[in-house]
Amino acid sequence: MDLKKKQAPRNRLAFSGPLTVQNAAKYRSELIAKFEQCDQDGFELELVADSAADLSGVQLILAARRFASEHRKQFGLAKPAGGTLREVLEQGGFLRNDTADARSFWLHEKAE
Repeated sequence: MDLKKKQAPRNRLAFSGPLTVQNAAKYRSELIAKFEQCDQDGFELELVADSAADLSGVQLILAARRFASEHRKQFGLAKPAGGTLREVLEQGGFLRNDTADARSFWLHEKAE
C-alpha cells in the first residue's frame, strides 16, 4: 500500500469522514492547527466525496472561511460541494439568492 497517495499535499487538509456534528470538534482542532502552520497562501479543504454532512459541518466551513479572511489567508474547498453537502447547502438556503462570491466558494462557479 502506498501511503503517500493517501496523504493530502502540504497545502491541503483532508477530512477523512462525515462532515457532521459528531466530527465537528475534531475537525475544528485540525483546522486550527492547519491555519497555524500555513502562511498567507493558506490551504484547501478536501472532503470525502458523498460523505454525510449536516448544518454543523457547513457552519464549521463558514467559520474557517471567516477566520481565513480576517487573518488574510487563502482558504477554499479543493473540489466543488457535491452530494450530501450540496443538498444541505440547498436545503439550508445557502445557495438561494447567493452572491457570486458564495457560488465561487462552494461550487467553484465563475462570475459571468
